Parts: sequence; C-alpha cells; structure tokens
Amino acid sequence: MDLGEPGHLDIVLARKSGLVNVQIRKLEEIELVKGLNSGDLSCMATTERYTAVKEEVLFMAMKDKLLSRIRSIVDEVGNELDECVKSTVSSIRWVRGLTSAHDPIRLGSDVEWSLDNVTWKRVPQKIRFHVSMDFPTIIKLKPEQIVAIKSLVESETAEPLGHTMLSEAWSQRSHNPRSAIVIGIAAAETGWKEFVVRFLPETEWLLRNIQSPPLVKMLRELMPLIPTPLRYGGKKPEIPLRLIELVEKGVTLRNDIVHGKRVVLKRETLDEVLGAVRDLLYLLDGFGGMTWAGQNLSHETIQALKGDG
Repeated sequence: MDLGEPGHLDIVLARKSGLVNVQIRKLEEIELVKGLNSGDLSCMATTERYTAVKEEVLFMAMKDKLLSRIRSIVDEVGNELDECVKSTVSSIRWVRGLTSAHDPIRLGSDVEWSLDNVTWKRVPQKIRFHVSMDFPTIIKLKPEQIVAIKSLVESETAEPLGHTMLSEAWSQRSHNPRSAIVIGIAAAETGWKEFVVRFLPETEWLLRNIQSPPLVKMLRELMPLIPTPLRYGGKKPEIPLRLIELVEKGVTLRNDIVHGKRVVLKRETLDEVLGAVRDLLYLLDGFGGMTWAGQNLSHETIQALKGDG
C-alpha cells in the first residue's frame, strides 16, 4: 500500500478493553531487512493494561519462556492487537475499494511489552502472518473515511464475505482466470444473500436451505421490493441494467466452466465481469446504509444510477 504524504496513518480505536492505537507508516531504509521490500509499510497496534505489582514482577523476570501466571494476560492482549490490525486493514480495503489488495498483510512480528513505554522487550510467544498482495495501492484516506473505518472496527462490523471472496477472485485473474470467474460469481451470490437476509430476515431459512432462484432473476425482480435505508436519487432500489447483463454473462461463463465446457475467456471479459461484481457489492453496501460506498462505484454505474446510462 502507498500512504502518500505524510507517510503515516494513526487510528485510535475505542474497544471494550480500552483504547488501541493502530499506526501504519512507511518503513525506513534501515528497517528493510531480509523479506521486506522498499514500499512496504509497518502496521503496529499498541494498548495499555493495568496489572498488579506481582504481575509486573513476573514480566520483568520473564526471559526465554512465557510464564504461565501471566499467559492469560499476554494471550488476551495479543489476540486483541491481532484482531485490531486485521480488522483495521480489511476495513481500509473495504472503505477505499481496494479490490486488488487481497490479504495485504504479508509478514508478522512478535508481541512486545513495556512498563514505561520506552524500553520494550519481546514476549517469547509469536504471532505470525503469512499472506501476500498483488501490487502497491494508494490508500490516501479522507477524514470521513477514517471516521467510517473507526466506526466499523469499533462496532466489530467485519468486511462482508462477498468482498473478501471478490478480492480472492481478483488475485486469480492472471494465473487462473477460470477460477477467478467461479469465485467472482460466488462472491456476487454470497453478497446478495447477505444483503437480502439483512433486510428480509424472513427469507433466511429459504436462502440457506433450498435452492434459491437465479441471481439475475432476483436482481431484476426482488431488488425493487426490498425496503432499503438509502436510495440513490430518491428512486426505488434498482440494479442498473448494464450490471445485470454483465453479471448474467459471468453466471453463464461460470456454469460452462463448472460443467466442463471449453471456455475461451478473454482478459477484457474477465475484468468486465469482476468489475460488475465489485460495483454490485458496493451498490448493495450503499443501499444498506454505508454512505461512503458510492465513492467506490465506477463512472458507468454512477451515470446509470443518475439515469444517464
């Protein structure tokens, strides 16, 4: 990711256990040890806990082995920081529309502790990440987007599964385009089911337990009937025809692939279909009340919503 200037981002999260500060910053040249590349960022989460004097003594006595009497403290804090890092990064990806940033956390470090916030020591217990990312993406954030990210993390609102699946599909575009189509359409179907169950909870059993109607049919016929909290231009919630047609093309390709038919898949077609799925998911976010989601829609979809396309 590329933060632009000034090269760092600080977000203070109000968690049930206290404040957690998440800082994302550029790495200095001296920090680029083996396994790190120029342009990599550091994401560090810190928090404070108040303990009894005897627990402070146990921390100071700890060397190469985690003492059992303070393991619960270390586990609790480690899990909290782990969750805050992952949730913040995934929320940044979701709010900023970084579909290409699939699993952007590549490496992880140890948990460290300090009694004075000056001298830090390693806890002999490791939390490791091992994931990858396609290419650096600029994530310059507007103030309202930072507010949205804080709200998502603090309310424990996770990035919807449909978005996560789409990022996975996007990462497959170059070396496995057929898998990208299959996962991409599955992302659209998953995102749609999540949306419908949220606003029509009475349909959950049907959607979970029996074969639901085709996605394209539901987008055309069911979408206008759903009571959504947000409407674009005051109109009833409808999916633009262009998106429906592209999703339909993707469904046909997906069905041909899973049934073993020979499919010649052009890169332009793949990008069009995945782009339509991306717009669909963010459109559903917008209809669902995420006011920032509209910033991630393509120009073509925005024009269609205005009635110009």
